[in-house]
Amino acid sequence: MADLAYLKNALLYDNNGVATAKHELVKSNDFDDIRQWSDKVYLPYRVNPLGKNIRPQSSLHALKVGSMTISRFSYGIPVHLDEFSTDTQVGMVLTTINGGARHWQNAYNSVETGSGESFVVDNSKTDYVADFNPYHLQLNVTFTHSYLDSLFTKITGRQAPADLWLSKVKFGPQGSDWISVLEYAVKMMNGSFSPVLETHMEEALGTNILIQWAAACGFDLERCPETITPGYITKAESYMRENASSAPTLSEIAMAVGVSGRAIHNGFKKYRNTTPMKFLRELRLEGIKAELEQAPPHITVAQIAYGWGYGCLSRFANVYKQRFGELPSDTRRRAI
Repeated sequence: MADLAYLKNALLYDNNGVATAKHELVKSNDFDDIRQWSDKVYLPYRVNPLGKNIRPQSSLHALKVGSMTISRFSYGIPVHLDEFSTDTQVGMVLTTINGGARHWQNAYNSVETGSGESFVVDNSKTDYVADFNPYHLQLNVTFTHSYLDSLFTKITGRQAPADLWLSKVKFGPQGSDWISVLEYAVKMMNGSFSPVLETHMEEALGTNILIQWAAACGFDLERCPETITPGYITKAESYMRENASSAPTLSEIAMAVGVSGRAIHNGFKKYRNTTPMKFLRELRLEGIKAELEQAPPHITVAQIAYGWGYGCLSRFANVYKQRFGELPSDTRRRAI
């Protein structure tokens, strides 16, 4: 059984129980100081205090485990977090050790994590919004998408379905395998450094993340491995990424790859657990959102939408709001 009491003090003491500042990065009530470090450990995002004239009483401790980072973090006040960057190609497992957090899965639905419960999101593939109460304490693991993607293939013999990375889900609670692995990793990496041990712990953390994530999504990792994804699927994905703004049809994609449209459709269902048109729609919406946030001020929402093949602005606005929880004009307004 995992010891949550140990994790409440993780990174504050060495393995002999002696207080240490070895892992401390910042203690501050200045948002700029905190942001400087949190951008490095996590990724750039926006934080707003939920209250007037209050300042954070924040602390951040961190421990590297290969490509991952285990961090102990709190703001000490209620906060709202949003606008997480997708550019750094990382994701997070946020484990609540004390207090509570609300994680938004879309504009209308959220889940709450209490002590010992976790939430996982791949920030390189989807947006993330959260609210933390004033008593929250998080022990988080930051991972790179590329590492988990390659680990998934190593474990299962096939590539991960695109829908897995788009799923933002809660898992736990206290006493789960994840808490046990997290406790073990902190204890082992808090001792003498060993490259072999670090590699082992990185894979142990990554494997358990995938197990918990897949289980929460209803994806069965225990299925007999399929053959490695056929080349025509990866070619189709590359073609769609390169031509997303022109909204190619299924027949155009199939012609470019050299197989039938039916083969493309069935292949995506089998190897990606989605359809090619859903995959393409996600690419287009993510591309539009990025352009809305980055285009020069004189460029309008309509120009951007037309440039991505949307002829009906009202339909585009509805689809965009359904995906991101806000109108494209709202995204554009914040960026200008």
